[in-house]
Amino acid sequence: MKKSIRSFIAKLLVLCMVVGMLPAFSMAMGSTAAAADSAYTSDVDVKPTVSGTSATANVTSTSMNNSVNAAIQEAKKDGTDPKVEVNIKTPATATSLNVTLPATSLQKLAKEEGASLAINADNLVSVELDSVALDALAEKATGKVALDFKPATLTEAEQAAVGADATVIDLSISCGGTAITAYGGGNLTITLPYKLPTGVDAKNVVVYYLSDAGKLEACTTTYDATTGEVKFTTTHLSKYVIGTTSMNEVTLTATSTLDADVNGGEIVLTATGAAFAETAAAASFTLSDTGLTVKDVKVSGATATLTVTGTPAAGTLTVTVKKEAFDPAAAADATATITVAAPTNVTLTATSDLAVGVSGGTITLTTNGAAFVETAAADSFTLSDSALTVSTVKVDGKSATLTVTGTPAESETLTVTVKKEAITGAKADASVKLNVPLFTFDFTFETNTVEGKLVLNVGIEVYLRGNLLLTIPVVIPLD
Repeated sequence: MKKSIRSFIAKLLVLCMVVGMLPAFSMAMGSTAAAADSAYTSDVDVKPTVSGTSATANVTSTSMNNSVNAAIQEAKKDGTDPKVEVNIKTPATATSLNVTLPATSLQKLAKEEGASLAINADNLVSVELDSVALDALAEKATGKVALDFKPATLTEAEQAAVGADATVIDLSISCGGTAITAYGGGNLTITLPYKLPTGVDAKNVVVYYLSDAGKLEACTTTYDATTGEVKFTTTHLSKYVIGTTSMNEVTLTATSTLDADVNGGEIVLTATGAAFAETAAAASFTLSDTGLTVKDVKVSGATATLTVTGTPAAGTLTVTVKKEAFDPAAAADATATITVAAPTNVTLTATSDLAVGVSGGTITLTTNGAAFVETAAADSFTLSDSALTVSTVKVDGKSATLTVTGTPAESETLTVTVKKEAITGAKADASVKLNVPLFTFDFTFETNTVEGKLVLNVGIEVYLRGNLLLTIPVVIPLD
């Protein structure tokens, strides 16, 4: 009996110990759950004043301080980070918002390690500042801090960059009328309601930062098709565009001085949608004609001039520019096409009074149809004999007469080359060969009476290199 009583008492003591431990166990479990949360959140609910589509909200120092104090106290108890959320009950008809907050409350919150701030406006926008961004804001804040959200007003350059149907917002935080655009490298997470356009995949939704110059720079973006919200992260506030991955694709147009069968030339590319990066190198530009090489690139804003070497074939030439060659980088590589026309072949014929060893003379060139340019200069005509120089040119339609100085060398073949610029419509330089004779001839004529008969004495003079070699007399009776 005593043994049974002792056993009962022992079991009762164990039961009491277990029951006594339950509160402590419960508290420990509660502390663990709190520690699992990254932040303790204290809310400030604000009812805005609405006029038309504009909503205005003023967060009082009392309500903000109460929320900040609560967040700090409870976060310390739980071992978490303090977070304050300002919740504004904006109606669905509102398209713009102005919220003012007391700077002193923000500064007090920012002093706490890991503190963050969120401003949530129903149906409109949510802005969350992490601890680094909040610190940067608190350092610059005095008096009242204002957050403004509205549809953006665009310049002509900005509108051209985003297109007519883009959704563009203007989000700013200011203090005393001065915008605070930089946040010390901290992150601001922006959430916006957005209806996914028909035919657009959710994964292709991107928010872009829009610069004053009209350049688009993609932000880290996610789209939740269930909630119909787009969320993006940025380190500064400005104008932002909700679009798709294809929005910052660049289109190119091209002009060229390339001619088929002619070595080298230039290609001028003009970009729409972005400027070329100043550091764009020749390797960023490729040509579909493997006989051509881009040797040099000169960039000026939206224009890039390529120096090309090699001889192109007639037909369509495609120029591809890597997306990294644009500033900012484009969504994809861009291409432009150029038609390389077959050369208009101009043929020349030539006559000349030049002779080997004889100084100077003229060359007359005649085209097969195209006219010489009236302003064609002497340097447009070159001669294969380096001892000869074209001093003057006289143009008459399809003919050009060259005055040549110098003494031709022993070679009897002389090549005359005319630059394409000197012939109307020519796509390539033209050339012609002519013979420069080693021997030249001259004639003398004289009438005389021989044995009562009238005769014509002809002297055929033969010159070698301009020197009289011999004279051949010929007597022709005239009676």
